[in-house]
Amino acid sequence: MVTCFTAPSAGTLTVLGLSTTPANHAAIKGGLGIVQQDESLDPDLSVEQNLIVYASYFGIARRDAVPRARGAHALSRSSPSTAPPASAPSRAA
Repeated sequence: MVTCFTAPSAGTLTVLGLSTTPANHAAIKGGLGIVQQDESLDPDLSVEQNLIVYASYFGIARRDAVPRARGAHALSRSSPSTAPPASAPSRAA
């Protein structure tokens, strides 16, 4: 209930001075700073869709999140760097 995952079954609940009504969900979640402990990507969503969901956790509007997610996803699919591998450090004899 504190994280706005479920509504109180009775009474009222305030978190960070805000009622847990849907209008306050983003502010409450943003104020709590919840961090997942395990991998929490939704396997039923694409990479792009997961990025958009994560953006909503931080109050990023969908209209802003969609192009940013597409850009990040495109960047991850780009060809690997053509820089030569780093050489091993030399050892003194």
